[in-house]
Parts: sequence; C-alpha cells; structure tokens
Amino acid sequence: MMKLLRLCLLVMLLLCNPSYAGVNNPGNLITSSVKWRGAFPCTGRFVCFLTKTAGLRALVVNLRTYIKHYKLTTIKQIITRWAPPHENDTKNYYLFVSRRVEVSPTARIRFTSGVLYKLVVAIIKMEKGYVDYNPKEIQNMIDKVFRL
Repeated sequence: MMKLLRLCLLVMLLLCNPSYAGVNNPGNLITSSVKWRGAFPCTGRFVCFLTKTAGLRALVVNLRTYIKHYKLTTIKQIITRWAPPHENDTKNYYLFVSRRVEVSPTARIRFTSGVLYKLVVAIIKMEKGYVDYNPKEIQNMIDKVFRL
C-alpha cells in the first residue's frame, strides 16, 4: 500500500512539473536502454526512481561501470563521460569534483572507499546543488555495490 501511495505521489509531481530533471535521481542519469532497479517511466529525458535509495544505487552502479568496464582512472575521464562537453561545462565539472576529491583531474586514482565516497558526494553536489543523503547511507551503498 505504501509503495502504491509513493508511486501516486511521484506521478502527481511529474504531472505538475514535467520538466523536472528526474525524481530521486541524484546523478541526473539520462533515460537509456539500461533497466535500472527501482526506475519507473516518466516524462522527460532523465530517469525517475521510486526511492532515493534506488537513485543512489543507480549513481554508484553507473560509476562502477565507468571504473570497472570502461577502465576510466581519472576524474577528468569519468566526468567527461558522465557530463559530456556537448551538453555540459565539463571542465568546470571535473575541476569541481577534483577539488572535492582532493586529487588532480588527470591523476590516476586509487579507488579506495574514502575516495569513492568523496567522488559520489561531489557528483551529487554538482548535479543537485546539495546532498540530501546521510553519509552512512552513501558509504553503505558504495561498499555494497563495489563489494568493499
């Protein structure tokens, strides 16, 4: 019953504001062929998630894919793929994230739990302007997805 109520509220939000850049999508992930766990159909180009946790998981899974599958090893490489120059100020984005992670944009990163935490928080901050997740919630998701 609670899930149905939550879904109805989210649908009402979208109907009232169809330009909203995705619901519960802290990484502003764009709709694609990926079948994200916890996603639901919505208007616009951004994925909508039923819960904040599902959106956070998608962000962390996407980051893991960039690191493990695409073998991206620097902030500049990751952010250039995350926020491509044809639709973002990519340089400003990777410089912002670099300062937050405390590593040069072109330095090869050792992806420790702490570095991944700073990276996820920086992406959320850049995409949303604020971080509305508990630090423990973020760290637990990183540990779960990366199996740390």
